[in-house]
Amino acid sequence: MTGSAGQVTLRTSIQTTARILIVDDEAHNVTLLQRLLAREGYTHCAATMDPLAVGGLIGEFAPDLVLLDLHMPVRDGFGVLADIAARLSAETYLPVLVLTADYSDEARARALSMGAKDFLTKPFNRAEAVLRIGNLLETRFLHVQLRDHNRLLEETVAERTQELAEARAQILDLWQQLAGRNQQLHDQIRLLLNGQEAERRQVAADVHRGLAERGIDRLTARETEVLRLLAQGQTNREIARGLFVSLSTVKAHVEHIISKLGVSDRTQAAVRAVELGLVGARVQPDERLVAAELAAPPRA
Repeated sequence: MTGSAGQVTLRTSIQTTARILIVDDEAHNVTLLQRLLAREGYTHCAATMDPLAVGGLIGEFAPDLVLLDLHMPVRDGFGVLADIAARLSAETYLPVLVLTADYSDEARARALSMGAKDFLTKPFNRAEAVLRIGNLLETRFLHVQLRDHNRLLEETVAERTQELAEARAQILDLWQQLAGRNQQLHDQIRLLLNGQEAERRQVAADVHRGLAERGIDRLTARETEVLRLLAQGQTNREIARGLFVSLSTVKAHVEHIISKLGVSDRTQAAVRAVELGLVGARVQPDERLVAAELAAPPRA
């Protein structure tokens, strides 16, 4: 809200809400000021002719402006200014308009140095007094708005800072939970792998032990291969072609296999190979081919 319309609205709001305290030991001066303020639309006014009561009224009535006479009995206006200043915090702006018949420069300078914001001499011009009162109240209300705005801003910043701190704490907590779960997963995988490795080693040991018990560990690598092919149902000739060796060499391997396994013939050797897991189900070789091979003379 800007311009003259905004200024009028602000002054209207001030007139209906401003709290003005009159301090003067002369009753007719108090009455004059009350009538002047009422005619201008100020509805919240209080007055006292006892300067000693001002301190309590500052706390109870909470004025936005003090109209103060300087020369009063018991405590003069300077004492009242000192009392007001002692009761206000550094951030509080409470304007005091001094109304006095003292024309001296010394009185003016002293009052202004002690916290008075403006100075009028009696008898004062009513129009000028109304303008000065309005200006001081407008400054007071703008100061209060700025103070409240700053407080709200500080509270908002504090809330946002707290929210950020809480969010950061939540993120750290989630990160720690994730790290913990990852560690658990790694531990489980390690245990699983260790278990599989142990199982593999145990199986290998069992197989080796079984092979040893059956004499298979006495076979050479070539003999083991010949036994596997033999168990698949291949004839000696087929084994020789597959291994690129002579038929007599295969026959020699077969004889060694039969001897080392402690079986009576190639058929029992094939059965033993199946039992040892070297091949699947045994394929029965063609007996005529086998017989022909056995009858054929060895070749170099």
